[in-house]
Amino acid sequence: MNNNNYGSSGNNFSPSEQTSGGYYNGTVQNYSRPPQWNYQNTQNQQNQNIYAPGQGYNANPNPQDYYMPPEPRMYAPVPPVAQYYYPPSPEQALMQEKQNEKKIVRKLGNRTGWAVNVMLVSMTLIFTALCAVFYSGIIGSQSDNLSSLFNAIAAMLSMFLGGFILLALTHTKLSDAVTFKRTKSRKRCAAVFLVGLGAIPLCNLLSQLIANNLTLIGIENKSYGESSTTPEIDLFYIFIQVLCTAIVPAVSEEFLFRGAVMGALKPYGQGFAIVMSSVIFGLIHGNLGQIPFAIAGGMFFAYLAVYSGSLIPSIILHGLNNLLSVILDITMCVYDESITYAILIAYYAIFCVVAIVAFVMLAKRDKDIMQFERPESKITDSQKSRAFIASPGMIVFLVLITLETVSAYFSF
Repeated sequence: MNNNNYGSSGNNFSPSEQTSGGYYNGTVQNYSRPPQWNYQNTQNQQNQNIYAPGQGYNANPNPQDYYMPPEPRMYAPVPPVAQYYYPPSPEQALMQEKQNEKKIVRKLGNRTGWAVNVMLVSMTLIFTALCAVFYSGIIGSQSDNLSSLFNAIAAMLSMFLGGFILLALTHTKLSDAVTFKRTKSRKRCAAVFLVGLGAIPLCNLLSQLIANNLTLIGIENKSYGESSTTPEIDLFYIFIQVLCTAIVPAVSEEFLFRGAVMGALKPYGQGFAIVMSSVIFGLIHGNLGQIPFAIAGGMFFAYLAVYSGSLIPSIILHGLNNLLSVILDITMCVYDESITYAILIAYYAIFCVVAIVAFVMLAKRDKDIMQFERPESKITDSQKSRAFIASPGMIVFLVLITLETVSAYFSF
């Protein structure tokens, strides 16, 4: 092809070609290449048009005249540093979950311990205040009755106070902790109740045997020792003993331990809640003669409350057990010891047989009699128990109970 078709000087165009704009004129021979864009000329022309007075951007209608190419970068952009995330291994993730659960249980034990500590301190303060106000100038049997009454009032008020404090600290609803609606049939609840009528006195008997033989290991049993004075048996004495020994402890202790404490612990497992609440219930009695029986009896009270879904059966059973001790004490004061022991042995024999029969019948009808609800957890109940006891509140509670127990048996 002839270069003249592209202009007289090849790549350079004549003024006539630039005037024509280098467009196609209809034939191949008349085709000319479009002119190259000169940045410098366009920039100069653009500056002239921009600063032309009264013209503005409308001075040159060609959009190419206003094109400003981007300025070159002085430095190349620094690429971002890649942040690599390495997920933990399955063993590390499992260990972290276990540590988190232990922290939660330890926090729960700390709150439970401080609530019980408040209960212990408030009980002492209330009893001291009542004695300081009403006890002065009263001697004889009336002083013993008033002492029992003040002790019962102080225990009831302090246990309700400790229970409500624990419910507030653990954000547990009262309706969830203290329930009175049965989840089992009346026949099954009655069968478990009959088992308790035989099991609780048997635990009491074993506890007395242990307490009476503490001297074998060098510990004097002062809690079951003979009283230096014989109480005057009258209607007021019987009323005070039934009220302060059977009714008030049954209601207040079941509210605190089977209601507030066990209600706060049940979300972490029913078995764990039964054991921990029973251990605290047993230690709260403060003497070696009652602690073994109280722990065993507390476990059955807690089991009865969990199985039936209501606190009423455990309150009744607790009250009847304490009422039995009141009857035996009164019988010992009125009748001969041989008659008292004969009544006690007959009671144990009858209700132990009834308890065995009731348990066998219940086990045949309910295969899940010993099954407890346990939520999904990465740690065992023993690990939960150790974390619960290792909390600061529980450690302070154990120290206070140890001092109280030692002071009950040894004179300093």
